[in-house]
Amino acid sequence: MNEEIRSRFNDKRVHSNDTYIIRSRRARRKALRRLYRRAVVASVAVVLLVLCVWIATAKNGKAVGKTERVKLLTSVNVEEGDCIWTIAKQYYTEECGSMQDYVSEIKKTNNLYGDRILSGYSLLIPYYE
Repeated sequence: MNEEIRSRFNDKRVHSNDTYIIRSRRARRKALRRLYRRAVVASVAVVLLVLCVWIATAKNGKAVGKTERVKLLTSVNVEEGDCIWTIAKQYYTEECGSMQDYVSEIKKTNNLYGDRILSGYSLLIPYYE
């Protein structure tokens, strides 16, 4: 009878241990899942934070490095002896590109097709300030 009780006890104990092992495996899996979820959430949060900082820096980086100049227009009355090139030389800055490009821009702004202008004309001249 003692042996029968021992075998039952041992069987239950083994069964109990198996259950314990299964429970511990389940607990480990559950803990690993939680850990994995936390790692994924933390990674996404870090990526979003880095992205926000990058965007904020990119917007402010332009203003910090150099000041932007604004393109404006002014009206100039053409006097006798003036040509587009002499007027362009007065208002030319590096932002305009090459002098030829600047003269072309003046022509486009005023709907001119050649270099000829007459005294008394009023030209719109783009310039940077």
